[in-house]
Amino acid sequence: MVAGSPGRPSRTKRRDSVVPYILDLSGACAKLKRAKTHIDAVHDAIEEKLGPHPIHYGLGRKFDRDQSAVVFYINRLVEIDNGWSLIIGDAIHNLRGALDHLTWQLAIRHCNGVEPKDGNSIQFPFETDSAKWPRKFLDAADAAKLEDLQPFNNDPVTTAMRLPHPFVMLKTLSNGDKHRTIEVTTHHPANYMIPKLILRDCEFRGQNVGLTAFAGTPKLGDEVFRVPVTATGLNPDVELEGYVSCYIAVRERWNVDDVLAQIYQRVETLLRRF
Repeated sequence: MVAGSPGRPSRTKRRDSVVPYILDLSGACAKLKRAKTHIDAVHDAIEEKLGPHPIHYGLGRKFDRDQSAVVFYINRLVEIDNGWSLIIGDAIHNLRGALDHLTWQLAIRHCNGVEPKDGNSIQFPFETDSAKWPRKFLDAADAAKLEDLQPFNNDPVTTAMRLPHPFVMLKTLSNGDKHRTIEVTTHHPANYMIPKLILRDCEFRGQNVGLTAFAGTPKLGDEVFRVPVTATGLNPDVELEGYVSCYIAVRERWNVDDVLAQIYQRVETLLRRF
């Protein structure tokens, strides 16, 4: 956990010098700690309802005589609990609050220990344009500590995950939460495995099992696999010893576990610098 500096802020004159303002990070640290509690609660709530990862869809199958194929389709979706949205919203609110508490303290330091008059406009800067950096109310040394984690710099971890920059996700989700509940949009396919096919009254025709790509969130009845076969008996059938897994998503395709973990790590990293 981040080590805060909850000492009493002061601005004491000694002759012509000013004692450097001591940052009070107790609020920022408390917000971060509270965010971690909510993040853990989200994970526990999902696992309690759906079981440990990976989460699987239920699959049914039928023989398509016109196409001479056994079709596997989704016959059981993943049930979403609306309460998860509220917990996620609380986590996001505290993560952004931690940054705003830090920014307020940095602004006081910039003003030599005096609270800025237009303090209501002071929030953590999420800057996508490097030409506009740094923002107001930041000493040069403090701005330098924030710069590499600003959204105008690439975040290689979330880029590899095909996710936006962590602070872009934080800003997007927290801005939405000001006006509406953050929506756990649903589930989204994550991975599939076909370790074995058991054929009855048919022979495998072709070289590969056809995987149907999902355009969005799957629905009941959506096709997943298509196994081309040639019927050799009255009841051609294929048993599939495999699965299609999914994850719980926000904003349609953002894995909520990854989103919260990556944002938390960047906020924690920032606080540790002060």
